[in-house]
Amino acid sequence: MRSARPLLLPLLLLPCLGARAQQVDVCIVIGQSNAVGAGVTALLPAAFQLPERVRLLGTAARDRNTFGPELGLAERLAAGLPERALAIVKHAASGTSLHGDWRPGRGEWDQQGFGAEFAQFRSVLARDLAALRAERLEPIVRGVVWVQGEADASVTAPADAAAAYGERLAGFVRRVRSTVGCADLPFVIVQVLPRPAADMPQRDSIRAAQAAVAAEVPFTFLVPTDDIALRADEPGNTQPDDVVHFGSLGLLEIGRRAADLLLPLVKAAPAGAVNLFNGKDLTGWVVDGRADAARVVEGELRLAARTRLRGEATYGDFTLELEARGEFALLISPEALPAIGARRPAGAPLRVAAREWTRFRVTCTGGVLQLRDDERALQHERTPSRAPGHLWLLGETAESAVRQVRIAAAAVPELAGSGDDGFVRVDAWPEALPRGTDGNLELVGKADPHWSAATIAGDLDVVLDWRAAKGEGTLLALRLGDAPGLTVHLHGDGRANAAGGGPLLVSVDHSPGIGDGVWHRLRLQVSRSELQLAIDGRAPEPLPLPGIDWRGPIGLEALAGKATVANVYTRARQSP
Repeated sequence: MRSARPLLLPLLLLPCLGARAQQVDVCIVIGQSNAVGAGVTALLPAAFQLPERVRLLGTAARDRNTFGPELGLAERLAAGLPERALAIVKHAASGTSLHGDWRPGRGEWDQQGFGAEFAQFRSVLARDLAALRAERLEPIVRGVVWVQGEADASVTAPADAAAAYGERLAGFVRRVRSTVGCADLPFVIVQVLPRPAADMPQRDSIRAAQAAVAAEVPFTFLVPTDDIALRADEPGNTQPDDVVHFGSLGLLEIGRRAADLLLPLVKAAPAGAVNLFNGKDLTGWVVDGRADAARVVEGELRLAARTRLRGEATYGDFTLELEARGEFALLISPEALPAIGARRPAGAPLRVAAREWTRFRVTCTGGVLQLRDDERALQHERTPSRAPGHLWLLGETAESAVRQVRIAAAAVPELAGSGDDGFVRVDAWPEALPRGTDGNLELVGKADPHWSAATIAGDLDVVLDWRAAKGEGTLLALRLGDAPGLTVHLHGDGRANAAGGGPLLVSVDHSPGIGDGVWHRLRLQVSRSELQLAIDGRAPEPLPLPGIDWRGPIGLEALAGKATVANVYTRARQSP
């Protein structure tokens, strides 16, 4: 064994730097057999080694005799980022397909639609990032390398496996990004099957789909492999006819090429933060309204009164720092579900006010926004959901200005993104249903229940936004279906309890909650036997159901006080 080999899979703990967590750049490798890798460590170049600051996790650390693309990836990243700690999280399984094993479902709440490997990947990623955090490290996911496609090109694959591969891969990219909590996470696709193979009749279709996704989906890249050494080319190989799997040096080169695509993007955020304002123009921003309502003057981004400025990128959890002068509002609005109300983007705004230039910090963690200056916390609000959202700057009654705007996205795989595609708004309510001036529903206690004209049946997801006036006691009931049905009690302070026909699901508090004046978002996933309920993006809580058959309309009833309701949406859940 070469002396360099013990450094291939280092298991040393990265040191903690006092009370401040050390950042660790994390890259993910996922896929099937070529991601598992048939590389033989004995065939690695004699000079190959990885520094001790590199950690290999997941399935990369289980086999010291073989390897996949992760070694070349780690080697090149470590060389390009000499001062940075690095971890590679790998999850791969031979023979697995995108149409089945890696199926990501229709959304993050559609866990019954997850393929086995996609579900396992989420668990592995959450486990390994949690382990790094337990060592008081701060892992930040920087990119993904996807090595898969052979199973969908195979003669044994279903008829639509190749035809739908491109659409499925584009959806898979979105789901991986929402799992990580970064809508712009770089995603590298390794092109498979450099040579035709008799048992891979759909080779050309898969390769074309991979190239198309890389060309059409933002921040997605392709590693060409036509010149990469295959296992059949490897001297002494026991399978000289294998033109499906890459050889040892080929896998090393694939990892290096993937790293070359990722390095410029990783280097752009050396401390985990990127500039959102370049001091010269509005690159990266979209003005909602009059074009000259936002302008750049002497390195300052100035907002006219009642201006709405939206950042192009989306973020899940993040830390934002900026210098500001004047008065404006800042909020995060989800990209997928429409805004609460009709007059501004969804969400409870953070109010920024300063006569002189002042530095502010905004954090978004688990759907909770906090605004603080250098001395104290100024305001807490909740986002409408944990969905990745755009950053909005909303001008108030006079001109305001910002400068030095920097954001650091955080990776939070424990509670993933929105999964909001496919929802249908429930707008067919009786004409007599009271509405406010903004078009939202206004419900007052002790009135009869209001039932939707549309009916529901079967397994479904539900999203509902509600709020109660600050200081007022409110209890709202959301009913799904006729008797026995399901009732969810929504309190004015953002709590929720559920009860189903028959046995009580949980201890239901029928007393009103004192309203806090902000919008709350309820998300439900229901089936005959289980309910998952989450408020404001917190982790869903599974509750058993007594075999309820979901049929009938949706009902809204204010049991106490007054509540405002907006954005009632439903979506039929996709079968596994």
